[in-house]
Amino acid sequence: MSHIMVIVNEYGKVVDAKTVDSEGTIRDIEYGDEEKKANKSIIGAKLYTPNGCCWRKVGGVWKCDPAYCT
Repeated sequence: MSHIMVIVNEYGKVVDAKTVDSEGTIRDIEYGDEEKKANKSIIGAKLYTPNGCCWRKVGGVWKCDPAYCT
């Protein structure tokens, strides 16, 4: 099992992302053929969680709000 580690700026935009495997090895993300054809990447995306929120740092504290997704 592997996880994705994302680094975001204060506006919740992903500025870097890596894959971390079960042994803790960090690697570049490998994108599928469809994503490669569309020239898509997780970099620049907003950090979104399944509760319908995007994240942003407000006054030094990370806050989640659906309005941050727009």
